[in-house]
Formats: sequence, C-alpha cells, structure tokens
Amino acid sequence: MGLNNWILGIVSVLSLIISFYSVWRTRKNITVSFSPNVIVPPLDSVHTLNKNGERDFHYHKALLTYVEIVNSSPIDISYFDLRVFDTKTNLNIDFVTRWTIPSPLTKRELFNDYSKDRYYKLDIPERKFGNLPANSFTRMDIVIVLDLLPKEIKNLDTIGVSFKVPKKSYVFHDPYAVTNRKKFKVYGIKYDVSPLKLSKQK
Repeated sequence: MGLNNWILGIVSVLSLIISFYSVWRTRKNITVSFSPNVIVPPLDSVHTLNKNGERDFHYHKALLTYVEIVNSSPIDISYFDLRVFDTKTNLNIDFVTRWTIPSPLTKRELFNDYSKDRYYKLDIPERKFGNLPANSFTRMDIVIVLDLLPKEIKNLDTIGVSFKVPKKSYVFHDPYAVTNRKKFKVYGIKYDVSPLKLSKQK
C-alpha cells in the first residue's frame, strides 16, 4: 500500500511538472514600444528606387513613425489588424506595406531621404498582419500616407496606430474595434498632430 502511494505521488508530481512546462512552452509575452512622436518628412522624400538606383515612385505627403516589438516567448506569435486611423471618426488612413507599393516596381522597398543624395531603407511591414518569430526583435516603420484622406475627415487632429495579437483580453478591449476581434489584446498609441495642421497642407 505504501509503495502504491509512493508511485501515485511520483506520477502526480510528474503530471504537475508537465503541466507547468506546457504552460511555459505556450506562453505569449511581447514587449511593444511605439515611437513617442511622428516625423514630418519633406514632401516627396519617401520613395522607391528603380533598377539603376535612381529615385522612382514617391509619396507626396506622408508622416513617419515606428513600432518595435520584442517577442521573448519560446513560440511564434502572429499579429493582425495593424491599422492607422483618425481617432475622431474611426476612419482608416492609408499607410504603406509591401503589398501596397505598386506591383510593376521591381523591388517592394521604400526609402526616406537624409538629404538630396543620401537615403536609408525603411522597414515597412509586409502586410496588415504577419508573424513575430520566437525570441525575436521586429521593427516596423509606419509610413502614413496623407495624399488621399477620406473626405469625411475635415480636421486631422489625432492619429491612432494599433495592432492586435491572438491573446484574449477580458478587461481592456479595443475601443475602436468594429469587428468581433475586439476581444483580443490590442497595442496602440494616439498621436496629437493638431499643431501640424495636416488637413490644410497641400
């Protein structure tokens, strides 16, 4: 009887260890840092390059910001619903991904000018959803396109940038979500751009 209890105890401890290991293996933990502000680059300075390394397609009027994500989990984590929007109307504002750069271009790469003859490559996201590899660092440069704002946006005073991960949040829901995905954890930031008078720029 004593031996059976001892074996049962060992089995119980092993089961507990396996349970804790399973929880540890599937934990989802990311650290998110948004840029504290937006940058207003000179007009036409965000552009692509052609085969000869010359400036090609460009965005006339844009804003730049970024988000940095550390996935310290031992598993990959997906993100989705990456969006830029006017916080007053909740209307989406265009931003650049590799899939939105015109397809005839040979490379879906985007650059921003330091000066007339110097530029650097932007780390734009692939799409509005993607994957954050296990134990990785990801930076996404968010290029907000202001060339064609929705006509409903009369004065652009605050801009929101956010995305979600497939981890349910039972307390804090996305206040701007209009789909059933509002129950998932959201990361975001709101920028006050009223001093820039963006709606009046040409």
